[in-house]
Amino acid sequence: MMQPALADTTYIVEPLAARDNTLRVSVRRPVDAGATTLVLRGTGFGIAPQVEAASCDGALLAHTGQGQWTVPAGCQLLAWMVPLDPPGQTPASAQRSLAMPNGIFLSEASSLPRLKDAGPIELLRLPAGPTFPVARNGVLHLPKPTEAPLFVLLGAQPLDRRRVGNTGLDYFIDNPAARDRLPDIGTHLEGLRWLRSQDRSDAPLTFTILWLGVPRELFAVGGATGRGLLIVNYRAGTVDPTPIEKAMRLYVPLHEAVHQLGEKGVRPLWMEESLASYFGMRAARAATGDAPETKALFEQFRNNAGKFSDGLLAISRRVEEGNQAEYAAFFTKGLAFWDAVNVVLQQRGDQLDPYLRDLLDAKFESEVNVPERLRSILRLPKETWEPLRKQYLG
Repeated sequence: MMQPALADTTYIVEPLAARDNTLRVSVRRPVDAGATTLVLRGTGFGIAPQVEAASCDGALLAHTGQGQWTVPAGCQLLAWMVPLDPPGQTPASAQRSLAMPNGIFLSEASSLPRLKDAGPIELLRLPAGPTFPVARNGVLHLPKPTEAPLFVLLGAQPLDRRRVGNTGLDYFIDNPAARDRLPDIGTHLEGLRWLRSQDRSDAPLTFTILWLGVPRELFAVGGATGRGLLIVNYRAGTVDPTPIEKAMRLYVPLHEAVHQLGEKGVRPLWMEESLASYFGMRAARAATGDAPETKALFEQFRNNAGKFSDGLLAISRRVEEGNQAEYAAFFTKGLAFWDAVNVVLQQRGDQLDPYLRDLLDAKFESEVNVPERLRSILRLPKETWEPLRKQYLG
């Protein structure tokens, strides 16, 4: 006997009138639904939950772990609250939902747990008004668990928009008065166009950035890639940035753009971040005509590689086990690795840039075969590859 097809699952987002800066998310379940679990997938990569009072038919759910709640059989109306953070206090990497003066930023990673027994299509119904991504009839499709999380802007208007050829760039910001804190949008667009020139695709593509201010003392290399939206921190306040800081605020969104270009591939963590570090920096140097500050930032990252004695493969294993202390190795030793690869390729009259698309599209099914697979993609002889592998990968 054939089983009936599972119905789509729709999560409904609405402002909570009784509490300022709070959203309510709800989802109705079939009368005969069995027991299941509500899971916030962002906790799997270190994102703190931003969920309060998860309940079913008015009764609070049992909290069974970080970002997990037990949903009993027969539960029909599931709901929870999302208390929105104020802007200007949280690094982008925390992926927190925010109440901004000009709209709301909603992050799936921290605020939208999903049913483990959800239907084959999961939808998000949003309040009326402008959204990014554009919601058709007020509805967005939630991404698959293997895809980047969904970031949504509600009610916000773009600060600036530029288009050249097949590449576009849209800027949103949490505080329009802080426009002078951002990099020049034209220079940023040139960096994106350089990346697209290595992409071997003529398809139109627009990069959308939400700039989030943080106090000077909290500022770090802050950015995160969501489905269709990149969030990046800028340093708020009145103190003029140093030349290195100016280079950094251009590099970070270009780093995140590499992640967005690489959504089709399957790469180990060290490779994901190191490619974004190297090519984000290459794009920044190309966009600025190799200005002294961007070149100095590149050299700073490369020189910091010496702080990590172990190879990138061993460091990556420790990070994936939960030890984040050496994460910076991906940006520094990872960049140094790809720069060394480029030097070797130049010795044979080649360079690394044209391999970007191949590296981003590759699917590495096993950590064990990564070095040999890379050697094959780059077409390097073993005697040339082995010194690089030993020095940087381990």
